[in-house]
Amino acid sequence: MDSTGTCWQDSPHGYGVVSRCLHWGMATLFAWQFVGAILHAWDREAAVTRWFWSSHGSLGAMLLVLALLRGIWGLANSRRRPPADPNIWGRLSSAGHLALYALMVIVPFVAMLRTYGRGKGFAVFGVPVLEASGQEIPSLMAVGNALHGWTGWLMLALIAGHVVMVAVHQYVWRDGVAGRFSRTRRTARPRRWRCRWPPGSGRCRPPAIRSRGARAGAPASVREPSSWLFRGAGACRAPGSCGCLAAGSNSRWRRNQPHSRARSTR
Repeated sequence: MDSTGTCWQDSPHGYGVVSRCLHWGMATLFAWQFVGAILHAWDREAAVTRWFWSSHGSLGAMLLVLALLRGIWGLANSRRRPPADPNIWGRLSSAGHLALYALMVIVPFVAMLRTYGRGKGFAVFGVPVLEASGQEIPSLMAVGNALHGWTGWLMLALIAGHVVMVAVHQYVWRDGVAGRFSRTRRTARPRRWRCRWPPGSGRCRPPAIRSRGARAGAPASVREPSSWLFRGAGACRAPGSCGCLAAGSNSRWRRNQPHSRARSTR
C-alpha cells in the first residue's frame, strides 16, 4: 500500500487495484465480444454486425493473454484474497469462478487452433502472430468448430449467473460482497452487522433488513429477522458489546452499546 492508502495487492477485505482493473477491463471486452456474437448469430450481413465482428479475433487473443495474467495474479494473491463462505453458496461460488476462468482460456484458445488449422494465419490488430501455412489441418478445424461456439455461449450463461448473484448479494443479502471490487483501501470493511437484541441473546441482524415474527419473550417492538434473509453468525457475547460476524468475512466486530458507556462513567 502506497502513501495515498491505495492497495495494489488483494487483502482479506477486498481486491486491490490490479485485480479490479483486470476484472472490469475484461468485463468490458467480454461485453463487446458477446454483443458482436449475438449480432453475428442474428444477421451476419448487417453493417453493425460487421463493425463489431471486425475486432472479434483480435480482442479474443487479447482476452486470452489477460486471462492468463489474471490467473497468475490470482495465484500470487490467493492467500490474501477474501475467503469464501463455508457453506453451499460459498462452494458453488468457487466452482463457478473456476469454470469461468477455465472458459476464459478455452474459448479463445480453440478459436486460435481453428484459425491455425485453416492455414490462413492470424493477426492481432494488424500485427502478424501466426504465419499463413496454406495447408489445412482438418483435426484442428474440427476441434475449433466443435468447441468454440457452445463453450462461448456457456460462458455467457455463467457470466449472467454471476451478475445475478452479485445483485442478490448487494440488494437481498446485503453482506458487502459486491463492495470488494469497488474499494481500493485496505481499511475498507464489509457491511457491519449490529446487535438488535438485548445483550446475551445471541441474535444479530443487518440494520437495513426488516424482520417479521416476534421472538418468544421479547418486547413487541423487537422482531426476529426472516430466516431466508438471516445470514449472520456470532452472538452478543457480553453486556454492552456485540460480537456479530459479518457475512462473507472472518473479522469479528464489537460495538459499544449506550448502556455500556453509561455504566463505565458511573
